[in-house]
Amino acid sequence: MKKLLFIGLFILLTSNINSGVEKEIPKPKTTLDLIKEQHYKLKDILDKQLEGDIYLVQHKLYNKISFNDKLKIYSYCDSLNIENPVWLYKSIFRESRFNHKAVNKLSLATGLIQWIPSTAIILNMVDISDTTFKTLLDRNIYISEQIKEISFSEQLDYIYKYYKPICKKYNLKSHRDVYLAVLSPISLKKQNNYVLGNKESKIYIQNSYLDLNKDNTITVQEVRSYCM
Repeated sequence: MKKLLFIGLFILLTSNINSGVEKEIPKPKTTLDLIKEQHYKLKDILDKQLEGDIYLVQHKLYNKISFNDKLKIYSYCDSLNIENPVWLYKSIFRESRFNHKAVNKLSLATGLIQWIPSTAIILNMVDISDTTFKTLLDRNIYISEQIKEISFSEQLDYIYKYYKPICKKYNLKSHRDVYLAVLSPISLKKQNNYVLGNKESKIYIQNSYLDLNKDNTITVQEVRSYCM
């Protein structure tokens, strides 16, 4: 009798264990499930491409950017986990109006996202190892001229290179984050009252238009408000 009870208990425990395992193992997806998943992914891609194209049309840029470069932007944003490529479009437009030869006369920041000379060196955009300069200004002018010679498409590669470590450290959840990453990456996790610069700093002198309340400082809140 005890033997029968033991066998019965063993069967009961085994069946409970097996039933638990069965619940944990997901059911294999059907062909229809996979088709639906692909459909939603494609729809999401097409919706974002359409939004991007509309933005470019609105700013009279649609025919100035090649199809391959548009695909490159979408591919890079996907790799960087930037949810919407339009956020990057807006940031590039704010910085250079999509002119890869744009130059800020005050800082000599140059290119699509206005790389300053020191950043261009870090990204290996230019090689000045075999070049000598009489002054720092001469060096910066040379770097600016070299950046202007880098094509639009090639500059997109450097944009990816610039954003990659930033996106690895921070989660860019909006256009404001993507733009702030260009302006001052260190500010991404700061409170709204964090000051990026005052009237005597380079960042203020180069971007004084961001001082929305005219108090001689630029804060994270003002940058975010500017990007609304």
